[in-house]
Amino acid sequence: GIMSGVAVPTPNHGSKFISRFILYIVAFVGLTAYLYSKIGGRISEESSVDTSGLNSVLKRERDKELLELLGRVNGSLQWIIQNSKEFESEEKTTKIPYISWDLIANSEIHIMYKLGMYLKRHFENSTLSKSQHSGQSVYDIIERGYQCSALQASQQEVISKFISMDICSEIEWYKLVQLTWPSAQLFMDVGANKGYLGSLFLALWGGNGLQVSPAVIFEEATRRNTWKHSRNPAGYCKDGHSRAIQLHCPPPHRRLPLTGACEGFTNSAVRVVSFDGSSFLARTLTHFIQHLLPQPRSLPLGGFNASLDTLWRYLHRALSDREGRVFFPRQDSDFNAGFEGGSIRLRRENNDSRLEEVPMTSVDAFLAGTGRDGPRLDV
Repeated sequence: GIMSGVAVPTPNHGSKFISRFILYIVAFVGLTAYLYSKIGGRISEESSVDTSGLNSVLKRERDKELLELLGRVNGSLQWIIQNSKEFESEEKTTKIPYISWDLIANSEIHIMYKLGMYLKRHFENSTLSKSQHSGQSVYDIIERGYQCSALQASQQEVISKFISMDICSEIEWYKLVQLTWPSAQLFMDVGANKGYLGSLFLALWGGNGLQVSPAVIFEEATRRNTWKHSRNPAGYCKDGHSRAIQLHCPPPHRRLPLTGACEGFTNSAVRVVSFDGSSFLARTLTHFIQHLLPQPRSLPLGGFNASLDTLWRYLHRALSDREGRVFFPRQDSDFNAGFEGGSIRLRRENNDSRLEEVPMTSVDAFLAGTGRDGPRLDV
């Protein structure tokens, strides 16, 4: 799938929290729809099922996937509840160390709670007649989207006069994707900038055993003064502070009590490909990946020990729906280093030296070159 963007939970912003709740519903609809298409495709391709019985087979398969998701949600929330009680019993003023915007944020806990609530309602409704159902069914949401009542619509109209959407609200959604689709393996990070989201994908799906996260990159860049002229060295949305703690910790791995990270979890099958129009950023992050970040030498891949660039590549390339060449604002260590506001230009007027030429490819062409394809989730 294609993943791009930035996000960070921001504490003490009550009005923004209401807008996020609306997004929670949207995200849940999208993720459930993905499950529907994934399972439906698998059934139609691999099973010779009589048409009359297809709906019941699909329902059983969908419910199986949804039940597994509910189990993951409950498992994470139960761990948080149990460990919260342990810390609260010592001193009332003791801060629960892993509930923090850079570890497991309050907004992420809220997302899991709301998702669990909808899934539980779905299975409760499945034992009742339609007249007894509470709320809109999951299958109805898949088919028609979330349906607001007249009261909810009027409430949203009032709320919209006092709040605005925040672009810095994506890390928690990527974590929600990991909770929903933990088996995903290939990630295409478009507009990779300082590499924080690329490292996030690698950490969430590859595991903390790789010892890579946005915070690790930011700390190394700070030591080397890499983004010395940048107004946002940790990224516009402060992604560089994230420790990339998964919402789903695959068994039999256990969470570390002080951070919530999955102890020793490593998935060597994950691959991240980052794309950016800046040759400076591509060179800088490739150097980080190959020489400055921890190397997972203990991971046997195909009979040899892996280096980090086996799992994560950062390319000087633009990604679009066609192939060709475009232009991108130039930057270097002394000018615009780490600038995140660049945009693609189709032509370079008067040989403008402030622009550099960038090769452009399409998603289909790139995937054909890798020999990999499959279900995609565009975020």
